[in-house]
Amino acid sequence: MELALKGKVKQLGATFGIIKSIDYNEEHFFIKSDIIQSDRSKVKVGSTVAFELKVNKARGSNAHKIKLLNDIS
Repeated sequence: MELALKGKVKQLGATFGIIKSIDYNEEHFFIKSDIIQSDRSKVKVGSTVAFELKVNKARGSNAHKIKLLNDIS
């Protein structure tokens, strides 16, 4: 079972990034290919996203299945 979380994109490079979880005081590494195809070009630093975690033995948990949420602000 996967846990769905919300977060904000804190850092975004050409191939990877970092999401700061809203629900917990944690940051999660992700690879840009883990963003769903239709949202890849739309996700920017500060974007609110939904994501799931997958276990990575070397780094802890990584974000994947990242989906852009509509910002209401």
